[in-house]
Amino acid sequence: MVSARKSEQISKNFASSLTDHDLQFITSRLFYQYQDDLYVVFERFAEMKKQNRLENIDVDYSLGNAKTYQDFYKQLDMISVACMKEYEKRGGNRLNLI
Repeated sequence: MVSARKSEQISKNFASSLTDHDLQFITSRLFYQYQDDLYVVFERFAEMKKQNRLENIDVDYSLGNAKTYQDFYKQLDMISVACMKEYEKRGGNRLNLI
């Protein structure tokens, strides 16, 4: 299990490495979490990894090494928070999430 501080840094690095479009897409899915949104996010991660667009693969490693479902969802929440902060830092707002 990765330490909380390291997980937070991994999440920040991941969010900052995303393109504007990927950041907007992932942030909206993690923020709203409607039916199938988590599945869609993980499908996007897999697609990004196949296309070598997942610059920060530490996030994949971190999620994959969660020991319990609680750890997994804590990691996912950290990613969600980091993505929202990065999205707002880039000038986005919640009204134009897709």
